Amino acid sequence: TEIVKICSKHNVIPGGDTNCSQSNTAMFLAGGLLDKDCSHTLAAIARAIGACNSLVAVECGAKGPLKDCGYENPIVKSISGVPIATEGKNAVCAHSDLMGNLIAGITDCWSNESVYHREEMGGTTPEVWLQATGYEAALMNTAIETENDKILRDLYTLADKYRDPQALILAYDNAHRIGRAIVEYGDDPYQRSIAGALEAGTIIREAVEDKKMQLTRFEQDSLDGAMKIYEKLPEDSGKFIKQSSKRYGRKVEDFDPKNYEL
Repeated sequence: TEIVKICSKHNVIPGGDTNCSQSNTAMFLAGGLLDKDCSHTLAAIARAIGACNSLVAVECGAKGPLKDCGYENPIVKSISGVPIATEGKNAVCAHSDLMGNLIAGITDCWSNESVYHREEMGGTTPEVWLQATGYEAALMNTAIETENDKILRDLYTLADKYRDPQALILAYDNAHRIGRAIVEYGDDPYQRSIAGALEAGTIIREAVEDKKMQLTRFEQDSLDGAMKIYEKLPEDSGKFIKQSSKRYGRKVEDFDPKNYEL
């Protein structure tokens, strides 16, 4: 809130924030389809929780567009209507993911980030990637002008929707479902995080049951284990914080609850 006041004083638009520290870390750890450091189902659930965290900036007055590396932005947008920047297939130099088409379906500002300055046959890397981003933006704008925007949106979405659990929960219809689950708990960040996580897990399970998505045993076991944990979490956030502080106090040598204002 104080940051928003400072922005207003200096006529600066407060864009927002992203949950990179949690959600993008989980996405990178999940990595490719053969990596086992973190399951894709767990990364998808982490992304739903990340939406609850990124939503706080909007609640404090951020007006967007939210940052492009916040892959949870479709969920935040479904709740608040705030404009969002996203990066996808024209930003694989920054983030490699399995939803580069899908994320384009709901963007307000098609973006890119983290381009190393090197030489390509078509020019420097910033020039090449800006050109690719520009081509995609031109297609989006043309779809709007010719009233084919919803068709393009759905093609983007269906291209990736069932490719990976992380893409599935960010498809605009499922992002809306998770958004509805989150707002049921209003201002309680703990309860709405649990609700978002459970709804994401339910969406993945439904896709598997409907045979629209297949999961390896590792992914299925990871999903089932995570859902059991979330279903058994205490309702009171204070009790949860106490349990977690005790647990991580034993595992992390330098853990200090005061660093987190606990």
